[in-house]
Order: sequence, then structure tokens, then C-alpha cells
Amino acid sequence: MGSDTCFYELCQGTNDEDSSKDDRVNSWETVIKEILLIGIALALFLGPPSLDISFQEFKNKLLEPGLVDHIVVSDRSIAKVYVRSSPQNQKTEDIVQGPINGSHTRGHGGQYKCYFNIGSVESFEERLLEAQEALGIDPHDNVPVTYNSKMVRIGNAHVIKVDKNAKNMVYFKDVACCDEAKQEIMEFVHFLKNTKKYEDLEAKVPKGALLVGLPGTGKTLLA
Repeated sequence: MGSDTCFYELCQGTNDEDSSKDDRVNSWETVIKEILLIGIALALFLGPPSLDISFQEFKNKLLEPGLVDHIVVSDRSIAKVYVRSSPQNQKTEDIVQGPINGSHTRGHGGQYKCYFNIGSVESFEERLLEAQEALGIDPHDNVPVTYNSKMVRIGNAHVIKVDKNAKNMVYFKDVACCDEAKQEIMEFVHFLKNTKKYEDLEAKVPKGALLVGLPGTGKTLLA
């Protein structure tokens, strides 16, 4: 009887140890699964970071092969580069290896891939124009550039009150040349003044105008 009792106690102790090990394994599996789920959720919601490159890299690896779809300048300091989704005649290893989060901007194709600091808007526009001229890119095929700025607090904003009777008002007639651009802008004005007429014709509502040109050609005056 004594030996049977000892054997039973040993077996029971072994079973308890096995059960404890199984509990620990299950606990670790649960922790690992939770970590993986959190990682997947962060990857989906936050997305991968963008790649910081130099202007020279942008020119050699993206602009020259014709991979750039358009550029968005944020806060007059950062140029975000959107590339074509299906680059042609370009080896994969020669392309800037950066993450693509698949986000799109309205009215444009391409995917956000990388960014670079521009220093100043004037310097950036001159360098971009010179780079495209050096590469022999036709002016009609120049990369579109748009500008975005964050809203500032009203308390710090410089508010300008516009009065139709004020002196030194600038009109379209004061802007030299730019006849085609002025004509297209006037089409927006005509639409806003005669909205009902265009709605009856089932015309699409214009969403805006992209003013592209060299510094000092009157883009700001037109705007």
C-alpha cells in the first residue's frame, strides 16, 4: 500500500507540472498573438514612414527616368513626391527604394513615395525648372507642382480687409499678358455668376485651377 501511494503521488505531481507548463505555453501564445494584432493595427492605421531624400537623388533617380507624377509642397518647406504607379524602362534596383503608402491626392495620379527639403519656394522652383531644362523635358510636360499650407490661428493671422472702394486695387487688366490664363479664370467667374445656367446643362462643377509658371509671371496676381 505504501509503495502504491508513493507512485500515485509521483504521477499526480507529474501531471500537475505538465498542466502548469501547458498553461504557461498557452499564456505566451496569447501574448504573442496580441502583440502581432497590435503591430498589424499600427501598420494599417499609421502606415510606413516616407523616405527623406536629397534633391540630387530626386533628380537622378526619379525625375530623369520620368517617374515623377506630381509634387506637393507643404508649408513652403517640404516637397512631397508622388510617383507613377507603373514606371516604364526603369530597372527596379535603380529606383529610390522607399515605402509607398498608396495615398492619393485629389485630381492627381501617382503614389506618395518620398520627400525632400526645398529651402525656399523660389529656390525650389528655379532648381526644378533648371533640372527639367537640362534633361530636355518639354515645358508642356513639366512636373505639376501644388502648394499646401496649414491653417494658422486667427489670433496670429494677418487679416486684410478688402474694400471695393479702396485705392491700389489690382484687376485682371493690370496683369500683363497671361491672356489665356485670364480667360480661363474668367470662365470660373462666369460659372459662379450663372450657376443655374450650367446646372440646367448638367455641366460638371469646376473644382479649381492649377496655375503653373516661372516666378514673377503673375500667378499670385491672378489668384
